Amino acid sequence: MGEIKYNAKEFLAMLLIYGANADMDFSAAEKENIKNLVGDHIYTKMVSEYDSMSADELFEAIQDYKGIYFPTYARKQELIHRMKELFKADGDFSEMEEGLLKILDKLM
Repeated sequence: MGEIKYNAKEFLAMLLIYGANADMDFSAAEKENIKNLVGDHIYTKMVSEYDSMSADELFEAIQDYKGIYFPTYARKQELIHRMKELFKADGDFSEMEEGLLKILDKLM
């Protein structure tokens, strides 16, 4: 991997932005949820970063950073919990979001 490009909050923001886009509806409530967790500056930075990445680059970043910031079962469960809260933020926990949650659980 080399140099660490993302800190823990930035990586969390990236994962949450990825999750929020699962159903192709990145709602205002989901955006606010992420901003409240990581702050406006990190949110804005990571939306730009996410938008510039290909699916392969995103997958590679997840593979590179998961062991750094989510190395234990407890940390992984914390992420899954945050993701569920994000998906519920807009009042619509869609099938696509549920499917992504299962994939992310296995990927992490």
